[in-house]
Amino acid sequence: FSAELRDGRIVKSYLALVEGVMDRDMDWVDSLERIGADHRTIVSESESARSAKTQAWPICNDGKLSLIGVRIGTGRSHQIRAHAAAAGFPLAGDKKYGGAAFPGGYLLHAACLDLPDDWIIEAPLHVDAPLSREAFSRLVSLFGESWSDTGPGTKLRLYCTESKEE
Repeated sequence: FSAELRDGRIVKSYLALVEGVMDRDMDWVDSLERIGADHRTIVSESESARSAKTQAWPICNDGKLSLIGVRIGTGRSHQIRAHAAAAGFPLAGDKKYGGAAFPGGYLLHAACLDLPDDWIIEAPLHVDAPLSREAFSRLVSLFGESWSDTGPGTKLRLYCTESKEE
């Protein structure tokens, strides 16, 4: 699974609510390492650090917070949280990675998974994970209903990277 993810054959896409205004697509390619008793992941130059790739793109913002789409090219622990924080966009409510307190905690939602066409499995090759009603309501309260033409129980294909060109 990890090798397929690194090779771009498996696509994992997320929605994240971050602090700041992300106004352009970003590629975060760094080496990450877990440190300390709290197992925090940091960008590191150490020999034990492992490479990680994350793509992020803005969906909408309110001048203080941005809802972003995220695609990971590797599957490191806390990869999105560490990369976003290192780029100056900590997840809102993610105190462990420098985010300010936020009602309801941080929002990082695994929105969809795309598997290779040539996998011989009895499962869908694309899986959407709808937002919970609570998460959807939080986003509507921040950005209004215009950020999405979907509801909490519908597909979020618009925000999945299947249609995102490299």
